[in-house]
Amino acid sequence: RIQLVPGRKPFENMNFKENKAATNGHIIPADGLFEMNGTHFKSCSEDETVEVRYFTHHSLKYYWNDEIQNFDDLKGLEVGVFCSVVHTRHSKGINKKTQDYRRLFFGVNEIDVKVPSSFKLLVKEVLNPFYIFQLFSVILWSTEQYYYYSGAIVVMSAVSIVSSLYTIKKQYTTLHDMVAAHSVV
Repeated sequence: RIQLVPGRKPFENMNFKENKAATNGHIIPADGLFEMNGTHFKSCSEDETVEVRYFTHHSLKYYWNDEIQNFDDLKGLEVGVFCSVVHTRHSKGINKKTQDYRRLFFGVNEIDVKVPSSFKLLVKEVLNPFYIFQLFSVILWSTEQYYYYSGAIVVMSAVSIVSSLYTIKKQYTTLHDMVAAHSVV
């Protein structure tokens, strides 16, 4: 797949310098440079777009890295950055332009818990190997004319399935509600 992004590719720096306001209220444009780990880079104009090749595997995006001529995943703050560095550099937050650019590549920082339908849960539960074994047991006991025993297996399996479905549905709903009850920072 190809994604059009403003300015530069994802393996280049994602930090933008903010325009500074002069004492008279006029905006002084940034010097066109941005910095990452002490290295200064020239930023591209916002009108330019760059094609970035990527693919998604197991909910993780891999982008084409020209330097290594291979697909690579983006590293965030989890690699090689100490907490003290994060605190000193980002204690006041990052500007809106940098937020938008990072959101473009990393996505929205949210957990989406989907509650499956009761029918999907039922199918998943009934296809459990234990209940398939119970089905074969019912068929076997019925062919041997043990109808009371096979009926007991059917009743106990039905009660077990209903109980399990209720518990699983309740857990999904509780988890969904816990994730949805968040506060905006």
